Amino acid sequence: MKLQRNRTIAFTIIFAMAIILFIDPFNFFNQKRPPRLDFDQQQLDLVRAVVLEEAKPAIESVIDALKTNKVTMIGETGLIRDEVNFFIKVISQIPNDAPSSIGLDTLLVSDNEELSMLIDNPVWDESVARSLFFNNSPVWGYQEYINIAKAVWEKRQSGADLRLLGLSYSADFSLIKTNEDFRNPTIIRTVWPLGLPDSFMASEIQSHLDQEPERRVLVFCQKPYLFAYLFNLGFEAEMSRLGFTELRHCAQILKERYGDASVHLVHFNSPWPFKSSDFGLSYFADGLFEKVVESLELGDTNPWPLAIDLGSKRLDSITLSLHDFDPGKKTKLSQLGDSVVILGSVRKFTTVAAIDNFITTSNISELAKRIPGLSNPNEATPADLNNSIRSASADFQQVLSEFR
Repeated sequence: MKLQRNRTIAFTIIFAMAIILFIDPFNFFNQKRPPRLDFDQQQLDLVRAVVLEEAKPAIESVIDALKTNKVTMIGETGLIRDEVNFFIKVISQIPNDAPSSIGLDTLLVSDNEELSMLIDNPVWDESVARSLFFNNSPVWGYQEYINIAKAVWEKRQSGADLRLLGLSYSADFSLIKTNEDFRNPTIIRTVWPLGLPDSFMASEIQSHLDQEPERRVLVFCQKPYLFAYLFNLGFEAEMSRLGFTELRHCAQILKERYGDASVHLVHFNSPWPFKSSDFGLSYFADGLFEKVVESLELGDTNPWPLAIDLGSKRLDSITLSLHDFDPGKKTKLSQLGDSVVILGSVRKFTTVAAIDNFITTSNISELAKRIPGLSNPNEATPADLNNSIRSASADFQQVLSEFR
């Protein structure tokens, strides 16, 4: 009985995380390696030359983008420590006299007043920070994300004109009892009464800038929010069937509002959502940059982190086959975003550290609303759920090792 209960809890945690990411990044149901296309040597030599000749120090590149754009968005895969730690380093380098706001999809808009109090408090309060991340998702109990808030607090204490913004709203999953409920338009629109997360995030960013147009917004969020020029036809058809009318991704909405020159999109060269593969993830840009990274590291070159301009004219001839988006059509690198940050080989990445006792007896009663399928929190113990959060990170570490 206990074994069956633990399996149910583990599946529930996985299910909840899949909802957060809109993909199944943990590959619990398939263990095939991620697909990677072959490129001819001429293309690889070209990209290698661009990396060596045009790349900029990555942190400097992001800071420059923040200074010159209304919105800079950095898209993470999720659960990768290297990505989160890079973002923390970026925060530490933001000029104190540059009015900036750090926006996270792992925090709630409804908690923004508490977030302001957190970073303005002269004493760092770790327990409050954890509770605010819990409010958005009780399965996202990882220390590195708390460290983002602490980095904003540290910068704020040094005199920086910096704010911390939640960009999500709390969906009510208590109505989700079965898989079929996810295809019920009435239920799903009740779960997300304010629309899909992308349109909500875009609205909040625009509202923030309307009130304080002199500020710049730096967003750290899941990769799909950055899909300004990529259109997943299957996703759009399903969301339309469910009754949602605003189907554009956040970056597309913002670029159409402010213009291409005022919204900068940064991807990591890290696992990329690819639902039509058995693996559920693939390489960024079909593995083009990863192939070059591997060749450079074999030659004892390790210049990372570096940023590459995806709009470089030298890269204009390269096309990709991203079959999740407009199948059969070729995609240019510039359609993925404005720049890519290379942190090194994907297989060398490490995953985030689970927080001990993130779920406790005092907050477990909140789980029914925030985890689909867990209508009765009494069927799980805090220890069960905390172990599942820890296992998710460990299992994803195994997934990363397959990127070779």
